[in-house]
Amino acid sequence: MANEGRVVTLNASSYNTPPYCCSCGAPKQTEIETSRSQKRGNVTTTLKMSFPYCGPCAERARAYKAKLIIAVAVAVSIAILVTLLVLAIPALPLAVGIVLGLLAGVGGSVGAAIGLRPPIPLLPATSRGEAARILGFDGIERTKVHVTHGHWGDELARANNAISQPSSKGDNFLIAPILAGAILAPIGAIGASVAAHPTVHVDNASTDAVDVFIDGKKALSVGPDANKSFDLGYGKHTFGWAKAGGVAASATVDAEVKIGEAHLYNPGKNACYWLVADLYGSASVAGITQGAQPIQDFYRFSKVDTWFGDNPQSISLGKGQSGGTRVALQRSKSCMQLVVKGCSVEGRTALVNCQRAAKVDADFDKCIEVGEAACGGARGVAPAAGKGPVPASASAPKPAPAPPKKK
Repeated sequence: MANEGRVVTLNASSYNTPPYCCSCGAPKQTEIETSRSQKRGNVTTTLKMSFPYCGPCAERARAYKAKLIIAVAVAVSIAILVTLLVLAIPALPLAVGIVLGLLAGVGGSVGAAIGLRPPIPLLPATSRGEAARILGFDGIERTKVHVTHGHWGDELARANNAISQPSSKGDNFLIAPILAGAILAPIGAIGASVAAHPTVHVDNASTDAVDVFIDGKKALSVGPDANKSFDLGYGKHTFGWAKAGGVAASATVDAEVKIGEAHLYNPGKNACYWLVADLYGSASVAGITQGAQPIQDFYRFSKVDTWFGDNPQSISLGKGQSGGTRVALQRSKSCMQLVVKGCSVEGRTALVNCQRAAKVDADFDKCIEVGEAACGGARGVAPAAGKGPVPASASAPKPAPAPPKKK
């Protein structure tokens, strides 16, 4: 509803209002307080002013506010429902989730806003809601007020030695709920879709390229001694692999992909892994899994920051932080040396089990001999130091990590 109203610039610290309704001109029965907040730097200033209304116009103005709140709440609820829907359907592609969020957010919020928007009042009323609104202010000496009733606006200006200017402004009822739905629903859909599709890393340690199958369908190819990653909907899946060009998986394993966790597929159990947990500053690695990992087809970790490499020398700390941790997943050097020698999974498992059970350096060093013996007496396999790098960050120094010590 656009009205030929007025914009009046007032000194809000001291102002006079005509003694009749600012919407219809009827005798004043009550007042309604309106406010506006402005932020400059870190300071937020709120200005409040009161304007006269008759009973029916005041009731309509209050109902307008209530319906606007409901319309925005409906738009936000639609965004939440879209988010939950996308999260509940992990097979839904990201692009489909975004489009669904946009359509549902805009469509639902437009429908809610139009359905709840108050009707145009009968004359002489001039506003669906508040007939006097603060448009903005500069301190308290220059406050702009929009009034839908033109004559009342002129009287307001005269009563305060101010100037009134003609102005047609809509009530803006549709803007807030439509913006809420159009912005929040797609954002929620994107966030839910990303969360519902955790990343799965595939590490092919063999000398042949392999094809990876998910639930019986070819998903990707990984070259020899290489790794790739892809996003997969959470839930239970069947992982399989075959040499490149195979029409079906030659071996499979059932595993569950979970939201918020790190995942690794090890086709054929051809690789062995080691977790390096590094601390920076005053952080602690207590409770963080590290060291040699069991040899298996599929892994799920609570946290991996660095894949197939070393943790950084230093990290940036946020406000209030005194330290942090980083976890790197690497191929275990000592175990992979047995792989080069052609050692079986069983033989390498003996090495890994020994490393996981070792409590002191002497016990740990004996694990190489245990692995060699289990692999049929393989020789020439030397132990490799498995410590992560020692960063030199002045803001968050990382001390030498605690055991486990070798890979």
